[in-house]
Amino acid sequence: MARGERGFTLIELMVVVTIIGILASVAMPIFRGYVQEAQINEAKPYLLEIAAKQRSYMIRNGVYCCSGDTFDETAIGPALGIDLEETGNFCFAIVCKDSLLCESKTVANFVASSETGDPATEFEVWAILRASTGITLSGPQGSTCRMDKAKRPPTGWVAPSGSGSAAREGRVAVLRYPPPLNGRDSVTGTDGIQFNWVEGLSVSHALIP
Repeated sequence: MARGERGFTLIELMVVVTIIGILASVAMPIFRGYVQEAQINEAKPYLLEIAAKQRSYMIRNGVYCCSGDTFDETAIGPALGIDLEETGNFCFAIVCKDSLLCESKTVANFVASSETGDPATEFEVWAILRASTGITLSGPQGSTCRMDKAKRPPTGWVAPSGSGSAAREGRVAVLRYPPPLNGRDSVTGTDGIQFNWVEGLSVSHALIP
């Protein structure tokens, strides 16, 4: 070996490996959060479609959908003309509380609380995360969402309901109409969560462990 050429010492290598390990331990939770949010965002096109067809239903019928149980996809899908069988990672439900606006009122409350400056909520659409293969699914506030037996099974990224992790079964992504102000609420909603809104959509409930 020519004079002046030298390799890394064992200590130097250990220091580099330690630094890489520290950086990885910091970065992995952040990366995992981005991946989970991207997976939950699979529900957003369906939330938007359900909300759009809800408004069209109101124009035609003078009330929001649907007659019967709005936590039953077999009622929501045909009434609004939406095929939900392919959405195996979610069960979709509509929360409507005002008897003057709703064809059928729900027992479940809105998942997020209104705050000063928000318009009065008319309905919410929930995408309840699903990990199990059954056709009934427990959601917030003791609610039960029902699916058709032909519903596709979940793909496996939703965590089990009792896991205590983010993106677990029973948590929801939500669309609220009319949309609240963009940004994080100062008040808490279901499960003590302060919802963060972007154009009426929030995945806060689904992402917080």
